[in-house]
Amino acid sequence: NYFLNHSFYYAPSSLGGGKMWADGTYTFDATKDVTAAAQSYQETEKSYTASDGSVWKAKGYGATAYKNIVIGKGGANYLETPAVPSGSKIKSIAVTWSGNTSYYLALQTTTGTELEAKSNPSSPATQTFTISSGTYSQLRLVGRRSSGTSNAAATITKVVLTYGTDKTAAGLTFGEAEGETFIVLPGASFTKKDLTNPNSLTVTYSTNDSDIADVDSETGDITIGTKEGTATITASSAETATYAAGSAKYYIQVQKGATAVTLNNASLTFNILDGTTQTLTATAKYGDNTLDSPAITWSVVSGSDYASVSDAGVVTAKAAGTATVRASYAGTTVYAASYADCAVTVNKANSTLTLDKSEATIDLKNVGARTVTLAPTVKGVKSDASEVAVVSPTVTWTSSDETVATVDAGVVTALKVGTATITASYAGDATHNAATNATCTITVSDTRTAVNMSTFTAAKTTLVIGDDQATSVTND
Repeated sequence: NYFLNHSFYYAPSSLGGGKMWADGTYTFDATKDVTAAAQSYQETEKSYTASDGSVWKAKGYGATAYKNIVIGKGGANYLETPAVPSGSKIKSIAVTWSGNTSYYLALQTTTGTELEAKSNPSSPATQTFTISSGTYSQLRLVGRRSSGTSNAAATITKVVLTYGTDKTAAGLTFGEAEGETFIVLPGASFTKKDLTNPNSLTVTYSTNDSDIADVDSETGDITIGTKEGTATITASSAETATYAAGSAKYYIQVQKGATAVTLNNASLTFNILDGTTQTLTATAKYGDNTLDSPAITWSVVSGSDYASVSDAGVVTAKAAGTATVRASYAGTTVYAASYADCAVTVNKANSTLTLDKSEATIDLKNVGARTVTLAPTVKGVKSDASEVAVVSPTVTWTSSDETVATVDAGVVTALKVGTATITASYAGDATHNAATNATCTITVSDTRTAVNMSTFTAAKTTLVIGDDQATSVTND
């Protein structure tokens, strides 16, 4: 491949009248490229392929051990350069070489005309031949002595050839659009970019992917496809006797329109006792434009145990917890898919706890009536403050002083005179939050009168089993 390592330059009119040169280089490095067996003196021409693909021809002595080319020793030997591309010319040749004292390295045409000669450097060094005039596509390096044209050995280790052309640049350009990327929707209309063609050259338009963007080869008109990606639109002119080949280009990137789904509510909150539903509505937009009747799919993406959603976006609370409801837009051949989420929170209902008594008194003299029963009522509170009774709530009971009174399932039993506070607690459940405790103050009294036995008198009485006898006791 002779076209490796090339670069292109354009000289604007301020620097050289709009001339263009396509500079490239061929490099022959004997330390890498001479790998064949040694070549004898006067041997026929031998070719060496350099690392860059260029082919160099040598008639001389190629020494593998020394990795060099020795030319001009004992005969008409030479190292011939590759031919440069059509329309180009050799501009310079840099040679790293050495030879004996009074030896020269000459640059000649392939027919033997000498263009320039370099004297042997004091030690191996690089010397450059510059071709300032004339057009040469191929040249030769020959070793000679200082006196005339007698051949002399020159040991060459490296040659770098630079070539180029000085034809006038075609001048094609898309102006401000040159090299720019234009983003369009699939299938959208697109107005071609105007080409500046100052030299009225014949231009051909092309695209590297017609499925993305096709172009009319003669007019440059663009047809946008449905495939996403980037297409390169190129206007090209062929090389002529006066003008170098030219091109200009711009890029068309086809991509689906980015859409955004918005919801009328980003979050919803429910009280589990309300038994109500809430409706979400979704809107899909492309930029500032609202899409007409976008197909929205509703789903619960997390927390399906706590909420559900219908195909119409109606959200229903199922149990206390959190869920995420998603509105998804699948997109079209023109617009990209997108979605929006709504955070749903289903709260437990607050609850209240009351007792049928806030206080009660128990008299110990009533041996058969030393208990009192407390009846609790637990209700859940809706959002509108109305209440719903909790069925079979679990209520916990405690007494502040169990030596005075104990409590079991709301039944308080008096033990001795004193005061005790009975507390009822409701810790809540899956649907209700805990309620504030309810209390009842229990006062235990004893109105019985003690008997003074010192005033008690009675005759001796003998009782026989089965007999009855009354005895009166008077308390003074």
